[in-house]
Amino acid sequence: MKQESFDPGLTTTFSGELRRTINRDGSFNVHRKGLRWRDVNLYLKLIDTTWPRFLTIVAVAFVAINVLFAYLYIALGIEHLQGAEPEMSAFVNAFFFSVHTLTTVGYGNVFPRGFGANAVAALEATTGLMLFALATGLLYDHKCAEQCADGSERARAVDDRRPR
Repeated sequence: MKQESFDPGLTTTFSGELRRTINRDGSFNVHRKGLRWRDVNLYLKLIDTTWPRFLTIVAVAFVAINVLFAYLYIALGIEHLQGAEPEMSAFVNAFFFSVHTLTTVGYGNVFPRGFGANAVAALEATTGLMLFALATGLLYDHKCAEQCADGSERARAVDDRRPR
């Protein structure tokens, strides 16, 4: 439907093509232009990705976070990690201590000594708890989005959060 001009009631004349906002099949006839911060949602992108890519991203993130914390422990001084194995390098000791702390396993053979090392260990344990909670939610949503494609309530809820 094309009209020459249309006054939408705001004392301006619109001369573009008039189209329906909602199509006859119920879908929206709205197209976004440009990119806003709310459109860049990493959580939803991780739900929509393939399983191999998702698991690779989680594994790479896990290793990267442990490497980051290992370097923090080395920057503080490896002597602040008591019980470090002398036959392993400082980085390997710090990395394995980081893995034990991030996963909250805490074997106890290596432990932090001093305020700085204890503060980093506490921050890392808190980070680990939050990241594992996030990863668990992503695993559930990823699996549910895949299984609930039959139009169930959960699939619609996940789909409604996706930017169009």
